[in-house]
Amino acid sequence: MKVSDATNNEVIARLDKLERENKILKRVGAITILIGGALLIMAQAPARPRTIEAERLIIRYPNGKEAIVLGTADAAGDKKAGGAEATFYRPDHSIGAVIKVAPDVAWVQVNSPKNGLEVEMHASGDPIETAGLAIYKASFPLLSMLANTKGESNYSLVTDFGPMLRLMNGPEGASVELYDDPNKLRAVLGRVSIEAARTGSVEARSLSSLVLFDKDGKVLWRAP
Repeated sequence: MKVSDATNNEVIARLDKLERENKILKRVGAITILIGGALLIMAQAPARPRTIEAERLIIRYPNGKEAIVLGTADAAGDKKAGGAEATFYRPDHSIGAVIKVAPDVAWVQVNSPKNGLEVEMHASGDPIETAGLAIYKASFPLLSMLANTKGESNYSLVTDFGPMLRLMNGPEGASVELYDDPNKLRAVLGRVSIEAARTGSVEARSLSSLVLFDKDGKVLWRAP
């Protein structure tokens, strides 16, 4: 092979190499321009709102049963019927918790797994601002706490078979009340008003008084 032929072949090989490298650079440059243009367009495009609007929304478990139900309703004259409500179901579709806000009342209800106990918190504004906490067993109150904007509050402990202890406090004083059942007051330590049997007049007893009643509500004994 002549020297000139070897030189020509080397030059041709280098030119081929440069041409291949040039094609690669062009492709990289084109891809870079496309990506940059896409990013620029995405940056200028208005963001879509991430809001779902509905009057009722149901979230289901994989088996199709309701898990969470969010909804609204018109009051239609019933102050507890309207408002917004969220109901949370267990996998067996028993109700685990309910949160509701209505025009004049708001409350939270939580049920035990077998629905043996129910805890309820509420706040209402009719006729006065009142807030409370209660524990129920089969719809029967076992514990109740209430307070209002007049400065009155009471705490009640009830048993399944009736007897109840109630602690009360307010602007006129405090008292401890004992009941045979929720309707029969048997003893009061502290502030209480009693009606005189003969005259019918009402007497407000002092905080240091103790009054005992019979099963018919008549005063058996009082001191001082």
